[in-house]
Order: sequence, then C-alpha cells, then structure tokens
Amino acid sequence: MRIKSQMPIGVTAGAKTCRKCGVLCCFPHRIDGYTTVVSAAKEARDARDCEDPFFEIWVVFDTEGIQNTVRQQSARRAISQASNLGFRHAVSNPSFEYWLLLHFEYCVKTFPNGAAVETALKKYIPTYGKGMNCFHIVRKHTPTAIKNAVKNHEDRCRHIGPHPCDCHPSTQIHLLIERIQSF
Repeated sequence: MRIKSQMPIGVTAGAKTCRKCGVLCCFPHRIDGYTTVVSAAKEARDARDCEDPFFEIWVVFDTEGIQNTVRQQSARRAISQASNLGFRHAVSNPSFEYWLLLHFEYCVKTFPNGAAVETALKKYIPTYGKGMNCFHIVRKHTPTAIKNAVKNHEDRCRHIGPHPCDCHPSTQIHLLIERIQSF
C-alpha cells in the first residue's frame, strides 16, 4: 500500500530563501523573477504523481519593499497567477528576513528594503548573512514569530489592506509554517 504525501512544497524565488527557513522544499536551480516562480510551481504540480490529490504548492517570495513599483506590480501578477492555479502564497514585504526578525521582536517599523531588515536582524543574529541557515537559532522562537505575524496582520494589515503588497512590513510565512506544523 502506498502512503499518500500531504506535505506542502514551497517554491521560492531562490535557493537561499529555502535554506534560511529550514523546512521549505525548493528546486535546486535558482529561480529568477515572480512569473518564473509561479511557472516553477506549475512544473512541480504537473510533475507530481497524479495519484496524490492532497499535494499543496506554496509560492514563497519577497516584494523588496513598497518603493519598488516594478517589483510590486510583478508580485501582484504572481499572486494572482498563483491563486488562479490553486496555489497558496506566502509573501514577505519587504523580505524573508522580516519573518526572522519576528522571532525576536514585534516590529511594525517600515523598512526601505530587505537590506534594512537584515541590519535590524543582526541585533539578534550578529553573524547573519543572506543564505545563512539560522534555523537552529530561530526554531525555539517560532511560536513567538507566529504570534507576532498574526498580531501584525490584525493591527496593521487589516487597516492598510489585506494584500501582502499593500501591508508593509508584513509576512505570510507563518501561514505556511502553521500548515506544515499541522501534519
């Protein structure tokens, strides 16, 4: 008897993002751009064993902040495409590092870009750099990060707008983590 896999897969905008979280799966090659993230997710879905109807695909990427209008438009298109294909999305605005920062503090300060969030994160992980596997450091703080992400959504995003491109800073990574934890 074959056991059906119900574990979701996260298709990220780069292998670096995948390594940071410690729980997401992604393609081993670099995926550039939002449209290709959705295309890669579609490829994963199409390549998946069709006997496994419980498979979920999550598209995970950053917006790099509200000031970058071209990336914001691309992110909006990618979210729309992902939704139309039945994929879930976990978007961080401006970057994945905001999710990591929420492991240590509740923060609604706006950041001009991912580099600014990375600087704030170094208060807690002084040696942090893009691509660093810090799962062993943040893992014990995951309940705090989830609580802070939910609070951010309730306090801030509900009033600014629920779209991840409108709410800055914000992250939806907690939705994926909660889904993974439900297995």
